[in-house]
Amino acid sequence: ARLREQSFASEIIHFHQLEPYYHARSGERSETERLAANLLENISELKKAGAKLVWTQHNPLPHDRSHADIDVNVTQSAAELMDQVVVLGRFARQQMRRYIASDKIATLRHPSYAGYYGPGVSRAEARRELGIDPDCFIFGAIGEIKAYKGLEMLIEAMALLNERGPRRAKLLIAGQPRPPEYLEQLQQMAGEDVIFAPGKVPDEKIPALMCALDGAAFAFRDIWGSGSVILALSYEVPVV
Repeated sequence: ARLREQSFASEIIHFHQLEPYYHARSGERSETERLAANLLENISELKKAGAKLVWTQHNPLPHDRSHADIDVNVTQSAAELMDQVVVLGRFARQQMRRYIASDKIATLRHPSYAGYYGPGVSRAEARRELGIDPDCFIFGAIGEIKAYKGLEMLIEAMALLNERGPRRAKLLIAGQPRPPEYLEQLQQMAGEDVIFAPGKVPDEKIPALMCALDGAAFAFRDIWGSGSVILALSYEVPVV
């Protein structure tokens, strides 16, 4: 209604992830279909009312998906309604060309986080602040604790590394668990070489947390790009 009344100074609507608007909390297919249809109808109405629609498409499909065919349909239908789709890498651009014409796709590099959370500190200072062993080699997996990140593979890799290597290393997994059951699964399989710090990481703790690491490790199963990887690189932490 406000678009039709022209009461906005700028009539551009920018979308990121769409799945929070149509993934049914119950997981029921019929409810997900209903919500998906409603979302697409609303986006269409916004376009008819004169809005310019921009979508930053971060991932090939939602990470948390129970009905992939519905996700594919929403991605296809939403892309066709958009005036511009932004992707954060060349591979993502190639993939999005399955859905829309190249001239509607803008490719922007994921920006650095350097300076965003504050300057880095020395490794020794960071470890003193966090109470971490100054002599241990530590890999970190920092970010939300979710199944698509393949953290169980990192735990298995740490066990193999410490079996074969002359120096024991540790893996620090820090972030908000979603769902808590996944964290419980990881804790059950982890040995003493895995440190868990579950919970939302405060912004002011990020410089020390990143600078305390000797390396960052990731095992994503299905992703185009990662803010967690860029965050590690922003603090000059080597990434595996």
